[in-house]
Amino acid sequence: MLLLYSLFPIIIGPVIIQAGNTKYQTDLNIYTIIGVFICIIAIFLIFKGIFKIINTLFEK
Repeated sequence: MLLLYSLFPIIIGPVIIQAGNTKYQTDLNIYTIIGVFICIIAIFLIFKGIFKIINTLFEK
C-alpha cells in the first residue's frame, strides 16, 4: 500500500517543480521548495514500502 501511496507524489512533485521553474525564472521559489518536499516524501514512502516487503519475505 505504501508503494501505491507513493505513486501520487512521484508524479506530482516534478510537475510542481517544472511549473514553478517555467512560471517564475528565479532560482528558489515556493513551488520549487514544495515540489522538492513532495519528492522527498515520495522517496521516503518508496524506501519504507520496499523495507516492509523485504521484512515480510524474510520473516521467521
